[in-house]
Amino acid sequence: MPKPKRILIAIDHASTGGCQEVIKTWLVYLCKHNLDLFVVVLHGKGEYIKLYQELGIKTISLSNYKYNPIIILKFFFIIKNFKPDVIHNNLVISSILGSLFGKFLSINKIIVHVQTEMPLRGAYRYLKSIYKRSVKSSHLIIAVSDKVKFNLIKYYEFPENKITILANTYNINIKQKQPEFIKRLREQFGLPKNALIFGTSGTLIYYKNHELAINAINEIVKSQKNIYLFIAGEGPDREMLEELVKKHDLADHVFLLGKLPHSDTDFPNYNTFIHMLDAFILSSKIEGFPLVALEAMYAKKFVIAAKVSGIETNFIHEKEILSFDIDNQKQLVSCLNQRIKMNEDEVLQITKAAHEKVSNNFGPEHIVECLLKFYTND
Repeated sequence: MPKPKRILIAIDHASTGGCQEVIKTWLVYLCKHNLDLFVVVLHGKGEYIKLYQELGIKTISLSNYKYNPIIILKFFFIIKNFKPDVIHNNLVISSILGSLFGKFLSINKIIVHVQTEMPLRGAYRYLKSIYKRSVKSSHLIIAVSDKVKFNLIKYYEFPENKITILANTYNINIKQKQPEFIKRLREQFGLPKNALIFGTSGTLIYYKNHELAINAINEIVKSQKNIYLFIAGEGPDREMLEELVKKHDLADHVFLLGKLPHSDTDFPNYNTFIHMLDAFILSSKIEGFPLVALEAMYAKKFVIAAKVSGIETNFIHEKEILSFDIDNQKQLVSCLNQRIKMNEDEVLQITKAAHEKVSNNFGPEHIVECLLKFYTND
């Protein structure tokens, strides 16, 4: 048997997030191949470190603290000593350091994976010039959608011939239904039998735009009292969202569940949440290729989504999903009303088409096969 290729996968942090979940799915399938895998987390002790280790993957965190300069030295010497054939960088700081150190140490292949529409938002915007110079030294840039690729060329001036598109994949375990947990959750919130449950998930931050979903539900419940919204996630905007729920007097209709574990043994968990829903709402202002929407479609859930990166060009309105312009409350309300009026056959037709699209085009085996080609092709 040939010597396994050494693959170092670097990521800024391992707290909850779409990128971390996607990497976990990659690892499940990459483990089946002749690879020596090493995951390096720059900072923190997030739950995904344990999940990666449970797969038998060597995984370490370089620091408990986000802004610890010792991270830089540790990361350099890990690359130097591990001597990877490939460095696969994810998120901003990993991409900067991994690209610079990889070039200095003459690593055979340096990959930067961009999973968001605009990599440098908020505090990271001050790193734009450093990011541009360092990432240009990589051998391959993976963009998760055509919009991400367009932005990388337009705003970061990366050469088009270095960029390839590879969509995100989904967690296949999301398909597993848990009827006993779903029943318990509905009972816990005292939902009537005729309740129609909408839901959304993601970190409670500005870009996820959860307030749009709350405001739209507020319009709906004025005439239909059996409508409910569940939001899974935690973040700095919680207090603002709680105030919005209070302002609209929606305490009996809108529930903030907090961060839900992906483990099937916990209650409630993310699978319970997804399968309880009659429809999933993606209200984001910005995405790369939204994992949560893929998972909902794979779980055969009806999806109402903003036309963010990855959605508009891949899914057909009124055939596979219902879609609306970003931050357009009037259109979202119209989509919600359209879903409410649908009969079971109409819903089934759309959810079946979306499930087939996701399964056939964005399945983990297909995505990982593409990754393997990137890893092994010189």
